[in-house]
Amino acid sequence: MSELSNMHQSATQIRDEHQTTQQSISALQQSGAYPFGVFPPVLRDTIYSLVLNVQAPVELIAGAVLSAVSLACQTFIKVQFPDGRIKPCSLYNIVLAGSGERKSAVYSLVMQPFLDYEKEQIYEYEQALKKYKLQLLIWQNKQNVIMKKMARKMERNGDYEDEENELVEHELEKPVKPPRMKLIYSDTTPEALQYSLYENISSAGLMSDEASVFFAGRAKNNLGFLNQMWDGSPFDIERRSSESFSVEGSFTMLLMIQPDLFMQYFMKHGKIAKGSGFLARFLVSSVSSTQGQRQPIIQNNFEDLLGKFHARIKELLVNVKEHMQNNVEPERIRLSQSAGIILFEYQMDIERLISEHKIEALTSFLSKVPENLVRLAALFHYFCEEDGDEVTENTFKNARVVMDYYIKQSMVLYTRTLASPEQDAEYLYHWMLTQVNRLEGESPKLCKAYVRRRVSRTHLRNNGRLNAALKVLTEEGRITIECEKNKNGSTSEMICFDFPTCHY
Repeated sequence: MSELSNMHQSATQIRDEHQTTQQSISALQQSGAYPFGVFPPVLRDTIYSLVLNVQAPVELIAGAVLSAVSLACQTFIKVQFPDGRIKPCSLYNIVLAGSGERKSAVYSLVMQPFLDYEKEQIYEYEQALKKYKLQLLIWQNKQNVIMKKMARKMERNGDYEDEENELVEHELEKPVKPPRMKLIYSDTTPEALQYSLYENISSAGLMSDEASVFFAGRAKNNLGFLNQMWDGSPFDIERRSSESFSVEGSFTMLLMIQPDLFMQYFMKHGKIAKGSGFLARFLVSSVSSTQGQRQPIIQNNFEDLLGKFHARIKELLVNVKEHMQNNVEPERIRLSQSAGIILFEYQMDIERLISEHKIEALTSFLSKVPENLVRLAALFHYFCEEDGDEVTENTFKNARVVMDYYIKQSMVLYTRTLASPEQDAEYLYHWMLTQVNRLEGESPKLCKAYVRRRVSRTHLRNNGRLNAALKVLTEEGRITIECEKNKNGSTSEMICFDFPTCHY
């Protein structure tokens, strides 16, 4: 009887803990944070556990988890679109997080299975490399013997056809260098990355918890290559001094970087990054800082939840080498009929959004959203071992919620944070017109201090950003700025418009 009582008590405790977790996740979702509550259970619970125990921003953790899922699955699946296109499932992620947000802690915990796997493969690779070098030496010696026999016959003007045939057959027996199981690159040059993907395995990722190395280094200088890796298209590398080759594979990117460093990159190289479509392929999120609000909570089942996530990754990694070496064709994941209908409607919504915005970086991103959505849904389906090869309507709807979050993030990023002075000026001008027309019977002018306090896009309340936008409008002749003395003797800057208040 006591045993049954204990079992009942344990079951009640597990149920209560589950309800408490669900309530806590719901509360966090209602705060407007990252919508990880719609992730499949194993991913959702992993993220929540990391939020509690590491006390890092949820956006940072979710970005790392999605990248890990992408890297783990990209060898095994591709996505088939309703129109018949076959594309990789890989994701590109940028997470904007300041110093002290625990990027390194999150990265090391989430990516641990990959790091362990690479270490485990080192010994096996070194042994295989030793065997290869010995076989190559023997092969070269046999080649020399055949060449010497041929040379002697050539000196005597003899027939050396047998030696020629022997050389052809010998060439076919040349040992092949074993590939290194290199999954993660962090600090590399474009040339080194390309050749390593060709020589080793072509399913890998460029991952960094301090991506200033990427944005300040040379790897960013070949955006065409990184674009084609996302697209899954072959990339030909032509060399003058050595053998040319082609790279085709699956590639994930995770770049965690401080916002100010990303701003510097964007201001310096943004035109190229936008024009090439490089940034358009990324899911970008900016974290809500947890610094100063951290109250560590030790979750008893933290290791169990993280262990389930790691176990699934390890299960997939066991088969990576076999799939890559034997050129096993990836499984095709497609949408169910009902999910396909939702995708069609979603594409129409995206097209309407594109028509409403004229910012190149934003419209380029929006054009890639439907494809990123299908990739995300396929990853949810495969990683969590859902039945069959079709993404269900429910899984697709959940992925759509996540993609809507990234749309909102990019809207803020490209219309505000990274907006040019010209873009800021255009928005500011029309906002000020609405304010002027409310001042019935008064001259068409606004106090600059009023604008700085009230302008709806808060980044323009920064004096530097506001002044840059006003300078553009002044140079275009759309406004003038005059100084007026107040009754108390102080001076105010007034923004003046040369038209009647009824003009707008």
